Amino acid sequence: MSCPKREIACPDEYVGLNRMIADKFAYRSATQGYEYLRTRLPFVYNRLAEGGVHLAATLNRIFDAKPKLASA
Repeated sequence: MSCPKREIACPDEYVGLNRMIADKFAYRSATQGYEYLRTRLPFVYNRLAEGGVHLAATLNRIFDAKPKLASA
């Protein structure tokens, strides 16, 4: 599923971005432990904040849509 070019909220793009960030930062030289958590936490906070913005845009897209009236 892809989004129209002029679409403000596009979940497909969010998924692709999350995958890119995970591949680039989260799994790079991953050895679990305190150091891993400490170095990845800023990315987690950033993604959570961006997720809130994306959720708001998606909900606005859903609930701001003008209902179409049936023509008589």
